[in-house]
Amino acid sequence: MTAELSRPIYNLVHSWDQHNCETLMVDPHGEVYVVSKVAAHQHPKLVHLPASAWGAHHRVQVNDGILMQKTTTFVGGDISPDGHEVRLGASPGIYDC
Repeated sequence: MTAELSRPIYNLVHSWDQHNCETLMVDPHGEVYVVSKVAAHQHPKLVHLPASAWGAHHRVQVNDGILMQKTTTFVGGDISPDGHEVRLGASPGIYDC
């Protein structure tokens, strides 16, 4: 089976003070959340990228976000269909938020 990827419909250009991330989650309302990837013993940061920023023709400044309590490098995550629960994956382990 072969899948073809088309061009993105919308772009989101943003500024953020973190090095990088591997965790991108979308809630049931199309709001996007990312969690920074950090070195050992540092706290990752969770930020919200508002759905209203998609397709904007200017750079969007990301909010300050929140520092996570765990000093873990998260590499994936998902938001429950009702939007009330978040599950983050790390190496090793899975965390419910």
